[in-house]
Amino acid sequence: MVDAGQILYDDTFLKISCLPSASDSVVLCFTGIGHSLGGLDVQQTEFTGTSLRLGMPVFITDKTRSWGNKIDLAQVAQIIAPVTAGKSVVALGNSMGAFLAIAASSVLNLRHVFAFAPQFSVDPAVVPDETRWKKYRDHIMDFRIPSLERRFAPACQYDIFVGDDPLEKMHWEKFPHAPNIRCFIVPNTQHDVALEMKARGHLQAILADCKDPDLSAANLAERYGYILRDHAASGHPF
Repeated sequence: MVDAGQILYDDTFLKISCLPSASDSVVLCFTGIGHSLGGLDVQQTEFTGTSLRLGMPVFITDKTRSWGNKIDLAQVAQIIAPVTAGKSVVALGNSMGAFLAIAASSVLNLRHVFAFAPQFSVDPAVVPDETRWKKYRDHIMDFRIPSLERRFAPACQYDIFVGDDPLEKMHWEKFPHAPNIRCFIVPNTQHDVALEMKARGHLQAILADCKDPDLSAANLAERYGYILRDHAASGHPF
C-alpha cells in the first residue's frame, strides 16, 4: 500500500496519515478499494492533489476493505481530533471511500462530503444483485454498517456524483432525498465517474462550485451537463 506523510495510526485494520500544513481546513480522504497492479492487490491514497487545494489532507484507509465493518469510526474520531480541532472538516472519497465518508459524516462532525460512486450497501441482504466486490464482501462476517440508511447527518452538505449505468443506479436510487443531499448523474459513465470527471476537466472546478452558496443544484447540473437524481426519479429514462 502506498501512502505519504506523517503516520498518525497504523494497525492490521486501519491506517491514518496526514500531510501537515497550517491550513485552517482539513480534508479527510477515505481510501477506496484499490487496483490490481502487476498481480498485486494495491490500495493507494487518492485525491492527494485535489485535497491539497482544499486544505490539509488526512488519509484514512480501511486496510481490509471492510466498508467500515472492521474499523471503529469513534476511534478514528479520537485519532484525528488533534489535527481537526478548531478547523473546518470536509471529506472526499471514491467507491468504498465514498461510502465510508458518508458513513462517518455524523461521527466525525463533517461539514461537507464529496462522494464519487458510493455504494449504498454491499450487504447481500440489502443488495442481493450486487456481485462486483464479492471477494472482499465475503470476508465481512458482521455487517455493523449494513447500509447508508440513517447515516446522513442533517448538518452536513452532501454532493454525490454517480454514473448512469444500471449497476450504479442500484445504489443511488436508494439514497435518501433531503435538502442537504445533492446527487448528480454524470451521463455516459459507470463506476469510473471520478476519472471521467477529471478527464472532462470538471473535477477541480465543480468541487469549488459546490461550495458556492449562490449556485443551486440545478445551476450546477446545467453548468456541467449533469442530471439531478431527483429529476431522473421523476421521469428521466435512467
